[in-house]
Amino acid sequence: MLETAPAPAPMLMDVRAAARALSVSPRTVQLLAARGELATVKIGKLTRYAVADLQRFIDARRQAPQPIGAVGVTP
Repeated sequence: MLETAPAPAPMLMDVRAAARALSVSPRTVQLLAARGELATVKIGKLTRYAVADLQRFIDARRQAPQPIGAVGVTP
């Protein structure tokens, strides 16, 4: 029996898939892209979002955990 290689993971997502990946609405993804906060890939009339760009977007907004009781407390 011939074995087939697994299909490669998609590199680009449409706005709905990108929104699901970020847990936001498609409109929020479009606004982030319009403000230049999220990179896009244009293919003809289509706008796509690279998985790597979505990961960079998330990584750039990652925050270190706050110690318990430190929220809203200033020394």
